[in-house]
Amino acid sequence: MTTGVEIVNQALEMLKEGDFESYETLLDENMYFKMTGNTPLSGEAHSKTEFLATVGRVMDYLKDPIKLELKEIIDGGDTIVSISTGSSTTKKGEAYNNEYCHVWKVKNNKIVSLIEYLDTQMLSEMLSE
Repeated sequence: MTTGVEIVNQALEMLKEGDFESYETLLDENMYFKMTGNTPLSGEAHSKTEFLATVGRVMDYLKDPIKLELKEIIDGGDTIVSISTGSSTTKKGEAYNNEYCHVWKVKNNKIVSLIEYLDTQMLSEMLSE
């Protein structure tokens, strides 16, 4: 049986490689997502479809997908915490390098919940460009 931390490692590797199609297969149809903060993109999603729409809204501001570089992962069984840095370039040519803490919940080899903590001031600045 695949462990939660193995699923999260697979997900992060898929994101790093730009393999979004495979990444999406790891997401539960009824997954919960929350982006913390008070930015226009902050808030909750209550399905895979809503989550992917949020990702699409972030991508509206970027030339390329954010490349996550895993710094640390904490295995809590079904709850996994990952600490990463992410880099991309905005459509205006500015560097977008943020830091992330993700809290993942995995059940039955699917990501059922993802909470994202990030530098919301940096995100707000990108959104105001």
